[in-house]
Amino acid sequence: MTRHAIVATLDVVLLIAFLALETPGASTGFKFHEWVGIAFVGFFVVHVALSWSWISGTIGRLRQDAVPRIRVNFVLNAALFVMALVAIVSGFLVSDYLLPSAHLTTSDDPRWRNVHNMTASFLLAVVGLHIALNWNWIKGAFRRYMTRQSSRDIGGESDS
Repeated sequence: MTRHAIVATLDVVLLIAFLALETPGASTGFKFHEWVGIAFVGFFVVHVALSWSWISGTIGRLRQDAVPRIRVNFVLNAALFVMALVAIVSGFLVSDYLLPSAHLTTSDDPRWRNVHNMTASFLLAVVGLHIALNWNWIKGAFRRYMTRQSSRDIGGESDS
C-alpha cells in the first residue's frame, strides 16, 4: 500500500471518527465519545507524521510563490491542526470517564467544556471547508484506488 493510499484511508477513518465525535450524547454516549477521542488522537498523530513531507514542502512553497490556493490550503490546514489540538487538550481536561478511571484529575470547570464544545463546532465548519478545497484530490484518490482494485479483480489477483 502506498503512502498516499494510507493517508487517504486514514483520512476516511479520521472523518468517520470525527463525525462520531460531533454528537457524543445523541449517537455514541459520552464513554464511547471518549474512547473514540483517544483513538482519534492516535490516528491524528499518524496522519500528521505521514503528512510531514507535504507540510514541510508547502512551507517551502509559501516562501517561493504566491499561489493563492496553496496559501489558503496551508492556512486552513494550520487552523485545522490548532483547533484539533485545542479540542483534544480541552477534551482531556473535561474527561468524565477515561482519565478519572485511570486516577487522573480532570477539570469540572464549565469554561473548559465551553472551549471544547465551541472548538468542536468550529471544527465542523473547517473540516467541511477542508473537504471542499481538496475535493478534486479526494475524487482522484478514490478513482485511482477503484481503478487499481478493478484491474486486480479482472486480472484474478487477490489482496490476501
